[in-house]
Amino acid sequence: MPKQLVTQYDKDPQVRQFVDQMEWYIVPLLNPDGYEYSRSSSDPEIRLWRKNRSPPKCIQQSTGTSDTSAFGPIQKPKHSIFFSQN
Repeated sequence: MPKQLVTQYDKDPQVRQFVDQMEWYIVPLLNPDGYEYSRSSSDPEIRLWRKNRSPPKCIQQSTGTSDTSAFGPIQKPKHSIFFSQN
């Protein structure tokens, strides 16, 4: 669709009006491996796949230990800037 909007903007007054009167946010595909996996089958459980295809176990690179939880932001920050004053 973005390609159509760009190529038809100068040619089609209806497209020009459509583009000019709306605020557009074009988001690229954010989960390409999950998208490809979901398109590979007609099975409803696979077609409705909403996760990425990474293995469920994470391996911590610094220590090489295995952990079943995902790594992410610190859950309980220890820095005073993250806490409100009581």
